[in-house]
Amino acid sequence: MDDQEDNDYSEIETKNPREISESFVQTAVIFEGLLVVVAIFLGWASETTVWVSASSETASLFEIAKAMGWGVLATLPMIVLLHFLEHEENNLFTDLRQLMQSQIVPLFCKASVWELAVVALAAGVGEEALFRGMLQSWFITSIGSAYSPLIGILLASILFGLVHYVTTEYAILAAVMGLYFGLLFWRTEDLIVPITVHFLYDWYAMVYLRNKHNRNQNQG
Repeated sequence: MDDQEDNDYSEIETKNPREISESFVQTAVIFEGLLVVVAIFLGWASETTVWVSASSETASLFEIAKAMGWGVLATLPMIVLLHFLEHEENNLFTDLRQLMQSQIVPLFCKASVWELAVVALAAGVGEEALFRGMLQSWFITSIGSAYSPLIGILLASILFGLVHYVTTEYAILAAVMGLYFGLLFWRTEDLIVPITVHFLYDWYAMVYLRNKHNRNQNQG
C-alpha cells in the first residue's frame, strides 16, 4: 500500500508543469461555468432575479462602460492590499504566502497570461452570479427588515469565505473580499461592477504570483 502511495506521489511530482497548468485552466473554467448554472437554477427556484444591472437595463453602451470604469477604479485598493500582504517584511500572513507559493501557484505557473484571463473572467462571472446576484439578493429579499442589506451582504460574504477555505487566513481574506464585492453590488445595483473587480483582481493576482514563482524557481 505504501509503495503504491509513493508511486502516486512520484507521478504527481514528475508531471509536466505545463500539463498541470492546462488541467487547472480547464477544471477552473468548467467549475466556474457550473456556478452560473447553479445560480440560474436557484434563481428560478426561488424566483430571484440573478442578473441585476442598472447599466445594462438602459441598453446604453456608455452606461455599461461607466459601470466597468467604476469596476476598474474599485480594483485598485485590492491590488494595493495584495502587495501589502505579499511584502516580505509583513509577518501577518507568512504561512499563507508560503502555502500559496508551494502548493497553489504551481498549479498555474505555466499558464499563459490569456489563459489566466479566461480563468479570472469565468471566476468573476460565476462567483458573482451565485454569491452576489443570487444569494445576496435572496437573503436581502427574504429577511425583509431595515437591516436586510447588511445581513444579506454579511451572510453571502461568510459563505464566500467558507467555500474558499484553504486555511483560516485565506477564508477570512476571501470573506473580506466578498464583503467588498457585496457592498459594491448593493451600492451600484449593478452586477457588472463586482464582476469587473473580481475579474481584474484575480487576473492581476494570478499573473503577479505566477511571475514571482517562476522568478524564484529560475533563481533557485
